[in-house]
Amino acid sequence: AVFVFSSLAQGAVVAQVDRSTMKLGETITLVVQTGDQTQSLDIDLSLLTDNFHLLDTRNDSMVSFTNGVQSATIRSLYVLEPKKLGKLMIPAFNLGKLNTQAIEITVEPAPVVGSGEPEVVFIEIQSHDDKVYVHSQLALTVRLYYRYSLIEGSLPDPQIEYASVVKLGETSMNATRNGVSYRALERVYAVFPERSGELIIPEISFLGRVNEPSKPSSGSIFTPRSRGRRVRAVSKPLSISVQPRPAQYPATEDWLPARQLLVNSQLKTAKDGVRVGEPVTRVVEIKAVGLLDTMLPDIVWPPMNNARVYPDAPESVSRNAGQWVTGQKLHSFAIVAEHTGDLLLPEMQIPWWDTLADELKYAIIPAEIVNVLPALSDAVSTPHLATEPVAETISEAAKPTAANTSGATDSNLSDEAKGWWQIFAIIGFTLWILTLLLCWLSRGKLAVINKTEADSQPESVGFISLKQACNNNDLLAAVSALRQFAINELSITDGLNGLERACTDDGFEELAGSIGALNRQLYAQPQTVEAIAWDGKAFYQQFNLWFKQAANRGVKKSRQTLPPFYPV
Repeated sequence: AVFVFSSLAQGAVVAQVDRSTMKLGETITLVVQTGDQTQSLDIDLSLLTDNFHLLDTRNDSMVSFTNGVQSATIRSLYVLEPKKLGKLMIPAFNLGKLNTQAIEITVEPAPVVGSGEPEVVFIEIQSHDDKVYVHSQLALTVRLYYRYSLIEGSLPDPQIEYASVVKLGETSMNATRNGVSYRALERVYAVFPERSGELIIPEISFLGRVNEPSKPSSGSIFTPRSRGRRVRAVSKPLSISVQPRPAQYPATEDWLPARQLLVNSQLKTAKDGVRVGEPVTRVVEIKAVGLLDTMLPDIVWPPMNNARVYPDAPESVSRNAGQWVTGQKLHSFAIVAEHTGDLLLPEMQIPWWDTLADELKYAIIPAEIVNVLPALSDAVSTPHLATEPVAETISEAAKPTAANTSGATDSNLSDEAKGWWQIFAIIGFTLWILTLLLCWLSRGKLAVINKTEADSQPESVGFISLKQACNNNDLLAAVSALRQFAINELSITDGLNGLERACTDDGFEELAGSIGALNRQLYAQPQTVEAIAWDGKAFYQQFNLWFKQAANRGVKKSRQTLPPFYPV
């Protein structure tokens, strides 16, 4: 049966299909329509499930004019795919008082690709190595090739036992196979075997539809867009040999099989040098090609006799670079020297297995020597007061001389001596009155002076360094100066973390967010720092406002959340 173009009789219900003969894997469209706007077209879909897959359902309507008379048609469309070969029946449907007629469909076998005829769709799986080490990366590429446009399809990711699979990327491209042009979908995966032995990559199945351009169309306006022909492709399984950890690898060390492993060490110190009691930060970065960041070890700093080490929590990330994953891990250590002189930061070695050269190698973090200067408090000497000579002079002056002892007492002082003592008493009383008057007048002025001093900027080295770094818009210098100022002059032993919390507690949320962002720059890469838009002058104004209000309150709050470097 085919669709009709004449208007439906009022109250009639018709069920039709776009074709009665089809190939297995193709679809047909069942249309149930009527000219009665009040008639329901909801059919019992359970009657179709034995012979057909229901792929799509939709409703529409159409208005037409015949001999000047307007008529309307409403339709329900059902896209069906046969489940089997032979003659299949679309049953009659009961729609209230009306019934549709049953429809017979003939399903023929799908065409078989002839000898030498190019495939419509197929899958290739490629591994760059036929042998890998346990826990090392296997680069796996899956490509789906198709000749015609894909209407729909599903290509699942590989499901591999005893291995972790990470999808790295997906690209589309053009390709040629045996002189035939194809479109291709390429997916790249990182596979990490979890045990040695044989690793089986099972077959991958693709199920979809292609729109063959040579397929004829009925041309009827009642016929919906073709859903194409169903196609299926299955890849061949792949076997990979997984080698165990080599015997010559150090048994007590973390197993690191990588294509490349690099370490980088950087010291971050204040501009005026490293001093006793002040931390110097050593940042160590590990970067490994062919390993995830979760596979990289944590660096343990060796004990030091003349310094204390405070490690921060490491930060890690994995990045995709083509077919290979790159794991990165950043460690930061705050080292506090306890004595002046040369401080030796010891060398550290990280063993790893070079999978390209197939040999054991060591990544070296070289030793470094830091010159430690005395603490600022020790460098300022206190002037020596000659207390003993002064006391001795006073004592000698207070002793009565022989002339005095042999002279008259208070009762027989000469008139001249009495006159001088009266003058001295009057002068002393006058000075005392003037002193009281000056104290009374200076009380208000003293309050103004105290407030002015609180509002003024402290002339400490740390604050001046912070101000200069902000005015120069030097982000890294500002981070270092702010951290030193918080630790040394605000008694916030955990640096920027504690300073951020202090500003939050005081209601300076925006300043706290800015300090948090600065804190993260201690671990940022140089190229990341250059890309950050930072207004140093605006930050300094915010910090200066907070610091003024804290000074005006006259209360030095304890912000410590970690034990001090020198506990009492």
